[in-house]
Amino acid sequence: MPFDEVFSELRKKRRIRMREFEPLSGSYLHSIEHDGVLPSREKLEIIKEKIGNVAVEQGSKNGLLEQAQLEEAWWEDQFIKLGIKSEIAPKMAKLLILEADQQTQVFQTIEAMDSLPK
Repeated sequence: MPFDEVFSELRKKRRIRMREFEPLSGSYLHSIEHDGVLPSREKLEIIKEKIGNVAVEQGSKNGLLEQAQLEEAWWEDQFIKLGIKSEIAPKMAKLLILEADQQTQVFQTIEAMDSLPK
């Protein structure tokens, strides 16, 4: 799902007003939601922190899940901007947000496939 949709959905789900994302301005956040602007890495971290903290304050057992959704959507949009097919970009984004040991398992599997007879 595109970053703007994930951000908008989570912001509304958690009922977070735009002015609560200080130091980001409301007009900047509006441009993310309505114009598809992709935040910089630094601004993404501010957004993730706010949404994760509010999720925990509202009783969520794991604010990290919503932060991971934002991270995954951000990477997916980055890959698409780089020209990677929209069918492949979500899979690559999922790979990037895996824990290191999980990434290692995936890459070992891929490397093992390289040694299969062709």
